[in-house]
Amino acid sequence: MGRDMHIGLLTAALLVLAVPVPALAQDARLPGVQSTAELGDPGLKALRKRMVAGETLRAGQLRALADAGDGLAAFKFAKYLDEQAADDPDASLSAPIHYYSIAAYTGRDFAVPPLLRLVRGLENPEEVLGPVRLKGVEDALLATSRRGSAEATLALAVFYTDGVPFGEDPGKARELLLSLSDDGTAEAAEAALKLALQAVGPDPSRPVDADAALRMLQIAAAGPDVGVRATAENLIRLMPPTPLAARTVLPAAQEVTQ
Repeated sequence: MGRDMHIGLLTAALLVLAVPVPALAQDARLPGVQSTAELGDPGLKALRKRMVAGETLRAGQLRALADAGDGLAAFKFAKYLDEQAADDPDASLSAPIHYYSIAAYTGRDFAVPPLLRLVRGLENPEEVLGPVRLKGVEDALLATSRRGSAEATLALAVFYTDGVPFGEDPGKARELLLSLSDDGTAEAAEAALKLALQAVGPDPSRPVDADAALRMLQIAAAGPDVGVRATAENLIRLMPPTPLAARTVLPAAQEVTQ
């Protein structure tokens, strides 16, 4: 191989190596600050070391870390705000919800229960949170759901079914409920029945979307609530025969009327 050709091939190889390609390990990495080394500011690094060592930081110090993307600090700051709001009925819940969202989004799944508690307690989430923070809540729950949180997945399915607070999205709700098909909770069954009724339409013998209706009815029929289960089982019997319906096994041949 000539000297010029060798140099040309070496240059081409270096150019290829210089092009950034996504690494699988980085793709799977949690967002936000996960280690002290990721913080550029020396003051924030010192604060995080103290926090991780178990030292109690002031609210302002926790907020500084949280605003830098530290999920653990965000959780601690949200908890502080949450406790303050508990003693003040006029306190806004926007800030604690925002910081619980940061905590959940960055991998602190233990932030999901208090986040959901506060969101569910709002009469008008859109007005209290505004579009940006409301989107932050949705993104946090979606991220947590993708990591395998059944609680976040069920909450999203119910929210998308009811249309509050993220708007109605039956397709997403069905997908989430199908991922929880073995969950067997009352909330999942109730949400599935609502979606099934939309897919059935006014005439069960001529459903709007037979497959979607049957899949949701199967989830509803497996739930613990007797009324929901009875309604689902009766609707399944009224549905037209399909390959999916043929695989649906009901507990009794007699129609449930209770």
